[in-house]
Amino acid sequence: MAQAPALSGRTAVPQIGLPKVRGRRSAAQSPTTRSYDSALKVFVIEKEEDLHEHTPAWQDLADHAMESNAFYEPWLLGPAIKTLRQGKSLRFILIYEGTAASSGAARLLGFFPVEMLSRFRNLPVRVVRLWKHLHCFLCTPLIRAERARETLAALLECAAKDLRADVVDFSFVGGDGPFHHLLIEHADKIRSSSCVTSRFARAVWRRGEELETYLQRTLSGGIRKEYRRQRKRLAELGRLEFRTVRHLEELEDGLDIFLKLEASGWKARQGTALGMNADQRNFVREAARNGFTRGQVLLQGLFLDDQPLAMLLSFRAGAGNFAFKIAYDESFAKYSPGVQMTLDVLEYLHADSRLAWIDSCAEPDHPMINRLLKDKKIVQTVLFSTRSWTGNLLVSAYPAGRWLSRLIRGKGEMNSLAGAA
Repeated sequence: MAQAPALSGRTAVPQIGLPKVRGRRSAAQSPTTRSYDSALKVFVIEKEEDLHEHTPAWQDLADHAMESNAFYEPWLLGPAIKTLRQGKSLRFILIYEGTAASSGAARLLGFFPVEMLSRFRNLPVRVVRLWKHLHCFLCTPLIRAERARETLAALLECAAKDLRADVVDFSFVGGDGPFHHLLIEHADKIRSSSCVTSRFARAVWRRGEELETYLQRTLSGGIRKEYRRQRKRLAELGRLEFRTVRHLEELEDGLDIFLKLEASGWKARQGTALGMNADQRNFVREAARNGFTRGQVLLQGLFLDDQPLAMLLSFRAGAGNFAFKIAYDESFAKYSPGVQMTLDVLEYLHADSRLAWIDSCAEPDHPMINRLLKDKKIVQTVLFSTRSWTGNLLVSAYPAGRWLSRLIRGKGEMNSLAGAA
């Protein structure tokens, strides 16, 4: 089996000139700059085109972030901003190392794409929320580890003073990594009100033992035997082959096959297939092209005599891989084509020793993925008050309000059951 392409190495951080705000525009159009700390400079950008000059610094930050997140890298988020914005009021907060500005060079320390909301749960509370578009499966922001606490403090101050928000909603962020610990440490330090509003675990694979040992520990002997039987039966039908797109000129045809396969099953019946919506189709095509040229996109599949049985589009970031979308031919369901391909993908990715984890991006109760990937990643949403009295009240009262709501719903269900009896 072919070896996986090498991940981009982490190189020395280049010195990047701090972008300047050009011309005189209205406040609604101009990027806002602030210095809340003598060592930091904050840019608040509204228009997509104003992000372009920041792209080199943004990508460098993504390559050196304390927690990798492909969904917030320029090559993937840029197409989403153009095609999946859906009229939302977005701001892009960039926090630079301001001390370097005087010497003409600066490092980007933090990048936060946020959505502006005037209400929270039907309450008139101004909220800044990390932006989660339709095809974003992780919202952990990009932050450098060296000055992470100062960067987070600058974000919260910007949210309070410039965006006049009462609450920052850190939605869909990692709940067991460096950013999670940063939130805890910062809340303890400034004694700010915060609470977790949702939390779940989804399947991941983490490098440890040899792959065969991992599968023996993960799957029972009977299940492994059944998968081998299914694969043998498939191979009897024709030439069974696991393929990886290796050249850019092959990518467009590969995407056509993938989109057609995805639109042939239950996603088409539910109207959620990527190929059924022009904006979503344009998003995935542009993102795949962008990422492929950087070595951060994998399009792989299991084929029977050139007929696709199952395919996976995945995104690489840092030492990890995000399994973005999977599709399979339902007419071959009795052979478990999704499982067969996933086993091939695990073998392929395990061959790259620099790959430390695979995030399934799956629903927490996905039966097939949970059977194959036994490790878990915590994903959570955390509310953080900007220390306004409104924010403090909302965040402090939220857990009690949620408990009361559940209690009332529970009593209502019990009364309904009693009435039915």
